[in-house]
Order: sequence, then structure tokens, then C-alpha cells
Amino acid sequence: MSHHKKTFRLGALIFSLLIITILVACQPEDDSIGVIPTIAPEFEVPTPIPTFTALPTLTRIANPTPTAELPLKTILIYDDRFAPGWGLVGEDLLSETTEEVTFDGNQALKITPRLAFSQFYIVSTNDNREPVFRDDIIAVSFYLRSAEAIAFDDMTITAQGSNDNIYWIEDDRSAITTSGARFEDTQLAFTGLGTIPPDTWARIEFLPQEQQFDPVYRNFTGFYLSNASTFLAPYYIDRIEILVVDE
Repeated sequence: MSHHKKTFRLGALIFSLLIITILVACQPEDDSIGVIPTIAPEFEVPTPIPTFTALPTLTRIANPTPTAELPLKTILIYDDRFAPGWGLVGEDLLSETTEEVTFDGNQALKITPRLAFSQFYIVSTNDNREPVFRDDIIAVSFYLRSAEAIAFDDMTITAQGSNDNIYWIEDDRSAITTSGARFEDTQLAFTGLGTIPPDTWARIEFLPQEQQFDPVYRNFTGFYLSNASTFLAPYYIDRIEILVVDE
């Protein structure tokens, strides 16, 4: 009886081992073994997307609209003689006409300073009947010469103007501001001119509208030249003109 029990137990053990062996053999292989892991998308290095620079497009330039030319006229102030309604005023200088040195015509004005900062005025006189409005002026021009070189800081030019009169008056203060601002002295260099060589006519072009520090005024009544202390030589002036808009 005991022998039969041992035999039965041994057979059951062998049967159990066989079942286990069969189950193990049927177990599916782990696919992860020997497979290279993939990188999660958030850790992948993005492939750069090529960019392209757009070619510039050609923009058609519109034809400029022609601007109507302003009608202009020239007021001739001096050429051999002063025009009616214009003249000169001198301070600390000698003024005369001369036939020895002229730019145009038979006579020019000769100015001999006696002191530093003498003032030579070209002005509208009280018999003038044709006002010159500052806003109409394109340029004031004249020709200047001396036997000596005129350096850029040897002379200045200064506009004159009025809100009450169309002619020059010495004590006219209608354009002087309450702060005391007066007409600005401008070196000839600021008219675009360098040193004038000896015995050479140079054209001076003065633009009153560009004198931004001048007081506000309506009527242009003239201008004056002033010499520095370093320049006391005689100088000559010829063909004085004002170019204005002819309304």
C-alpha cells in the first residue's frame, strides 16, 4: 500500500513538471529584447525647414507731376545808377561812384570804410511806390570786389524790414520784437561764398526768407554791409537786384 502511494506521488510530480515545461515553451518571446529603443518625439532634434528669401519686387515710379513755374520778375536796384525809390545811406564810411572798376555798365559804387563795423545801407527811400514783400523774395544779389582779398569773416550782410512802412526809416521798430530781437548779421560765408580773391568780382546771393532769427516783418526795405576790424580796404559793389515772385 505504501509502495503504491510513492509511485503515485512521483508520477504526479513528473506530470506537474511536464505541464510547467510546456507552459514555459509556449510563453511568447519578449519583443523588447534586442530592439533599439526609439527616442520620444519631444526629445527628437527637429529637422530645419529651409527658408527662402523672396526676390524684391520692382515698384513702378510714378511720373512726377510737373509743378507750374512761378512767374518771376527782377527789380533792378542799381546798375550805373539807382532805380527810382532806392538809394544808399552810409555810416562811418565814404561812398562814391567810380568808372575805374565796374562789373557791368559804366559806373560802380566804391565804399571806403573809415572804422571797423561801418555800415553801408542799400535801402528803399520814402518816394518808393512799389513795396517788396519779404514772402515774395527769391533772392537779393549783387557783385562785390576789392583790391584786397575778402575773407569769409571780413564782412557781414543784414536784412532790413518793416511792418508799418514800405521804405526804410532809421528808427523803425515795427519789426523789433518785445524781447529785443533784431535783424541778424550774417557772414558772407553763410551765403555759400568763400574768400574772394583780390581784384575779382564775386556774385553774392542773399536769401532773406532763410534768416530764421530775424524778427517777423512784412516789407523788405533793404540791407546793409558791415566790415570787420580786420578789413578796412575800399570795396566795390555793382548790379544790385532783387528777384521776386510776380503775382
